[in-house]
Amino acid sequence: MNVLVCLRDWIRAERRNQGMEVEPKNEQKLEEIMTSQENSAESCPMHVFVNGKICKDPKLAKADDFFTSGLNVGGNAFPKFGFTLKILNVINNLPELNTLGISIARADLEPQGVVPLHMHPRAAELITVLLEGTLYAGFLVADRANFFKSNLFFKGNPGDVFVFPLGVVLFIYNVGHKKATFLAFYNSQNPGTMAIPGAILASEPPNIDDVLAQ
Repeated sequence: MNVLVCLRDWIRAERRNQGMEVEPKNEQKLEEIMTSQENSAESCPMHVFVNGKICKDPKLAKADDFFTSGLNVGGNAFPKFGFTLKILNVINNLPELNTLGISIARADLEPQGVVPLHMHPRAAELITVLLEGTLYAGFLVADRANFFKSNLFFKGNPGDVFVFPLGVVLFIYNVGHKKATFLAFYNSQNPGTMAIPGAILASEPPNIDDVLAQ
């Protein structure tokens, strides 16, 4: 079982006991570091859960707990949309991100490949185009003057950076003639994803036709 080692209030308590840190006043105590180690709940001395992950004595933390590899290659393929995606977050293969509020993903889009309309309910997203490719990206934002007008689009080349605010509906489309690769950064350890077409058209139970027609 994958278990996390957390360095949280225990560290501060030790520092205060040694006179290295004063008692905090009216401040929120945060978990400082979460590390990954194979173990079980029975062998966990602290028996503390943070975000559903088991914590144990931080003395067992090691450098390898904060490391992973593989972002240099593409990830899972979505042939219907023409892209591959690799996500590094606390749920998939980097549980050490627990409590840190960050995650990263890599996407490779074939020409005319598209990451379809979707949203991240728990994070803003920042994308940067890597060495080659041209992306057409956009998100929908309400226009108070015109209810039916809601868009903001961007065309990105290598080295360009674009930000999607938290909770907006967005898409990313490769308009070039070469494969495009971009990295996406999120300010959440688990940003979540809702695919808009699937949520609307493939819900269970299905949406009423009259509602969809409107």
